[in-house]
This record gives sequence, structure tokens and C-alpha cells, in this order.
Amino acid sequence: MTARTLTLLLAALTAGCVNSARQQKAATHTALGVAYLRERNVPSAIGELQTAVKADPRNWSAQNKLGLAYLAAGATEKSVACLEKAAKLNPKSAEVQNNYGLVLMRVGRTEEAVTAFETAIDDLTYRRPSLPLSNLGHALYVLGRHEEAVQVLDQAVSRAPNLCEARFNRGLAWGAMGKADRALEDMEAVIALCGESATGAYLEAGRLLLERGDRNGACTYLLTAVEGAAGTALAEAARDLRERECK
Repeated sequence: MTARTLTLLLAALTAGCVNSARQQKAATHTALGVAYLRERNVPSAIGELQTAVKADPRNWSAQNKLGLAYLAAGATEKSVACLEKAAKLNPKSAEVQNNYGLVLMRVGRTEEAVTAFETAIDDLTYRRPSLPLSNLGHALYVLGRHEEAVQVLDQAVSRAPNLCEARFNRGLAWGAMGKADRALEDMEAVIALCGESATGAYLEAGRLLLERGDRNGACTYLLTAVEGAAGTALAEAARDLRERECK
């Protein structure tokens, strides 16, 4: 073996070791970042995940989790950029495409979100297919494609009958189609399943009962929405409606 050949071989081996070390470093910091996210320590999560991405820019999981951390911090543009990178690195991942679709919805890019959710649904290895189905249904509802939304949300509810988001989104779509009875049925199912945390369902159910003429029932639902979502725009909407209709 010549000296030149030996030099090239050593260089290749060294590069491989550096590559492996960087990948391991990225994996370690990604795991720490995820742990911090679960503890809702967003600044620490961002720091760890930034280190992970710097060590291995092609680590799609780190890019994905950093996008979620930025979203939790309110840095929406950075979140979009990270999740877009993650989607390019692992375009068939339902987890990535679902997260990407959600942040696209946040910035008003709903048509693109539909594509992301549809891609997520195609991943047959994903353990929670009802989530991208529910999100796709909501995106279709936002776009005014209400009948399509109901069809997709029927699938989501069929797969996960206790998924409140799917039933809530279907209730919105039914309401937009003028199917008040079906909309109310879904909203009251959400209330039964998710209790007082389902403040949006209480508001929507209150509106629907007012349309039906059931003022007492409506006012009870609206009061729960006001108390359960205190300090939010939803609570303000429920309070305004209750003050007008429940005197």
C-alpha cells in the first residue's frame, strides 16, 4: 500500500468517525430537547434542538422538534422554516407532514396544508391516522369545502370515536351546511367526552341552542364557555353573546 493510498484511507475513516459522532451528538441533544418540551421548558428545548441541528442538519427529527419548539415560543416563521426542512428530509413521514400542515394553517397557507395532511394520511405506518384526517377535515372546512370535510371527518371519527377535535371539526362543517341538528349532536358529544376543557364546543352548542329557541340550555353552555376559557377571545365571544341573549 502506497503512502498516498494510506493517507486517503485514513482520511475516509476519520470522516466517517466525525460523521458518526455528529449524528450521535444530534440524537442526544434531540432527546434532551424533547424532554424539555414535555416539561414545557421551551427556551431550554430550543437551545438543545438548535445544537442538534447544528451538529447534524440532516436530522429530520431534530428539525421537526425544533419547529414545534419555535411554534410554542411564538416564533412562527422559524417554525415554518424548520418544518419545511424536516418535510424535505423525510417527505413520507406522517408526523412531520402533520406538524407541517398545522403550522401552514397557522400562517394562512391552507391549500398547502391540505397537501401536507394528505401526504400524512398516505403514511400507513403512522399509529394515529385519525389526527391528520381530523386536521385535513378542518382545512377543508376553512376552505369552504364542507361536504368533503364531513366525508374526511367521518373517517376520523370512525377510527377514533373519542377524538374530540374530529367531532368538533365535523360539527363546524355540519353547521356551515345548515345541518344544525347534526352539528349540535357533535358538539354535545364533544362536551360529554372532553368535559369543561371543550370550551369551543360549549360556545358552538350555545349558539345552536339559541337558534333552536332553547335559551336556558344555551345560556348554561355559554356560561361554561366564559368560565372555562377566561381571558381568551373565545370567552369574550361567549360573554358578548350571553349578555345579549341571557338577560
